[in-house]
Amino acid sequence: MNCLSNSRLNTFSWSGLVLFLLMQASVLNAQTQAGAVPTLVNFAGTVTDAKGAPLSGIVGVTFSLYTERSGGSPLWIETQNVQPDNSGRYQVMLGSTKSQGLPTDLFTSGEARWLSVEVQGQSEQPRVLLLAVPYALKAADADTIGGKPASAFVLATPGAISSANGSGTALNQVVSPASPQTLGGSGHRGLIAGWTGPTTLGDSTIIQNAAGNIGIGTTNPATGILTTVATSSSVLGLSVTGYSPAPDSRMDGYDAMHVFGGTAGTAGRSGIAIVATGGPSNTGGLSGAAIIANGGDADLYSTGGDGIDATGGGTSAEIGGTAGRFIAGNGRYGSGDGIDVTGGDVLPTDGVFSTGGEYAGNFMGSVNISGTLYASVKDFRIDHPLDPENKYLVHSTVESSEMKNIYDGVAQLDANGEATVQLPAWFEALNGDFRYQLTAIGRPGPGLYVSQEISGNRFEIAGGTPGGKVSWQVTGIRHDAYAHAHPLVVEQQKTKWEQGQYVNPELFGAPAEKSIEWARHPVWMKHLQELKQKSPTRAATSAHN
Repeated sequence: MNCLSNSRLNTFSWSGLVLFLLMQASVLNAQTQAGAVPTLVNFAGTVTDAKGAPLSGIVGVTFSLYTERSGGSPLWIETQNVQPDNSGRYQVMLGSTKSQGLPTDLFTSGEARWLSVEVQGQSEQPRVLLLAVPYALKAADADTIGGKPASAFVLATPGAISSANGSGTALNQVVSPASPQTLGGSGHRGLIAGWTGPTTLGDSTIIQNAAGNIGIGTTNPATGILTTVATSSSVLGLSVTGYSPAPDSRMDGYDAMHVFGGTAGTAGRSGIAIVATGGPSNTGGLSGAAIIANGGDADLYSTGGDGIDATGGGTSAEIGGTAGRFIAGNGRYGSGDGIDVTGGDVLPTDGVFSTGGEYAGNFMGSVNISGTLYASVKDFRIDHPLDPENKYLVHSTVESSEMKNIYDGVAQLDANGEATVQLPAWFEALNGDFRYQLTAIGRPGPGLYVSQEISGNRFEIAGGTPGGKVSWQVTGIRHDAYAHAHPLVVEQQKTKWEQGQYVNPELFGAPAEKSIEWARHPVWMKHLQELKQKSPTRAATSAHN
């Protein structure tokens, strides 16, 4: 069967697209191979970039067949590497990457078939309706004899073949149909059958219950469409591997899996794409991680993959919509958090644990912390004012054993050598236990003093030179509600998980395994150590992702 695309239906940005489909069926020479040649589809087209310029070199193209002009799920999908000529033209045999070729039953239902072509790195192009060549329609009755089914020519009771007219020996032989091969085996209701021998069937590890839910390795599938359960410690619950092109093709690998949450109805909430819960531990064990994401390794001319790329849903045009997780807010419609993570409550695990390549975390934008920020050092860094192109300027924060706030300014003294310093309205609500410093500017001021301490969010200075200036500084200790609820404990005992461990073990001559992070994340830290031993580059990539 030949299928050609109507050029008016083809809205691809390709110039001079040539599309024709040729279904082939022939028998190879019995001396070389028995059976039919796999069904293939011949396809030719042109690939260009966003500006219409022909692409060159190896280009990855994904071909799909659909029953709809847009949307829907593909009936068949295949990715091939094509080598276009100088004009961007190429030709492929669809189905050539499969041993069975293109399934012929794709074209036996009588429904329309739409071909989708997606060039690597570009969005899906408008689909093309496949049209049949008129004479190829005869192939519709290829499995009949004169338009009648084969069963019409089989006798209900085999009879004798009479002798032929003329001379010769009469043929009174009875021709019996060949006995079909017996199919046997056993099985149980709901379990998907699997071949246990050439002609026998038995139970597989796949089950479908009355609700239509499918389970692998379990006899009780959960509410979801598919439930997989590992049957031993050496078997993964689910393993999905994406398409890998030839190593020298300079092509991107294809994603292993795409998971989409359900779409919300009016005033509803869209479904979450993945909900992952780590396995619980038994006594003395360690709970399993919900997700461990290692980005793919970089090779020559390629880029290492991220551990997780997360993009939340945007807002709709309706007022009251809220942007999804991991996306910037859109004004009045609101915005969601980047990542919502909660750590464990027994072993002191973290909501997010990251070990750096260069940085353990890199944020473009503001960072909000509702609790306490712990760090060995807290710096700020900016482009150096005198050499911003080549240098940084780094300052450290001022540390204190108290929740201390510092305020300062310059006061202008009046004709009596006095001044009143007005502080913000919230000053005394936030601070207490004040300390003062006064420094005369321009000339000595041995008589300077605080004549009235802070009251009503102000304090007074006296004893200065009339008309002079005074540099003042006031410190206060926080006594707001949060400070009262979370007082600073200067000396703290390490937890039983952390005792014997160090924040920086190398500074005390201890091995890396004695770090606090080894106590808190032993499995992941061991994993990183093994990666470093195998490949320092891989370890850095994994840690960075």
